[in-house]
Amino acid sequence: DWTNESEGLYGSDNVRVRRAAESIGVAFVDQALFNRLRERLTNASSSSDEKKLAISILSGDASPENMTEFLSLLDSKELTPIIIPMLRRYDRPEVCQQLIVRLASWSDAETGAAMEVLSSRASWALMLLDGIESKMVPKELLTAYHARQMAALGNPELPERLQRDWGTLRPTPEAVREEIAALSAAYRAAPLWAYEAGRGEQHFKKLCANCHLPGPENAAIAPRLAGSGARGIDYI
Repeated sequence: DWTNESEGLYGSDNVRVRRAAESIGVAFVDQALFNRLRERLTNASSSSDEKKLAISILSGDASPENMTEFLSLLDSKELTPIIIPMLRRYDRPEVCQQLIVRLASWSDAETGAAMEVLSSRASWALMLLDGIESKMVPKELLTAYHARQMAALGNPELPERLQRDWGTLRPTPEAVREEIAALSAAYRAAPLWAYEAGRGEQHFKKLCANCHLPGPENAAIAPRLAGSGARGIDYI
């Protein structure tokens, strides 16, 4: 019965009815709904909020048809941070190509998210290294974090190329991994009232600022911190 009723509900003048209908459509994996949402993404009259909602709903649809629409929105400043992580699911070379050509022009947060995606597949990692060799991609974007991710992908060519083009990768000692896990667990378990921005700033200035600065300065001394938040507490 849903297919008979859904079209009218999706087009209802009542926003609450439309949103409720879309929630049901997702549960039923209704392709008619997903088609409507893809049209919303390409409609110039759709607001940014409407497009964000459409992307959020389409995240539950693994259809390759979404990839083309997502790639077309990569230059939309408001939508790019949402779209980049979703591109990980599409094992297509054009995804990698579209991310690589934009790396140098994006903000640190967007670049960090894109590097995370590019480091998740062996074929993309090889294309990224090609971009670094050709100087299309700045070499400093490839951090130790990403290099380790790429080396762990199981492709025999990647460790050799990383060794040649990036440097020696040393595994993190077991004791350090355990300490990282304990600190991460403590961070996640702490209640919100335990966090104090002013205290954190004092701690940073005392222990971290000798090598790390919030912006691009001193990048040669220690990794840049901008965009680190998108990679999660374990990376930090």
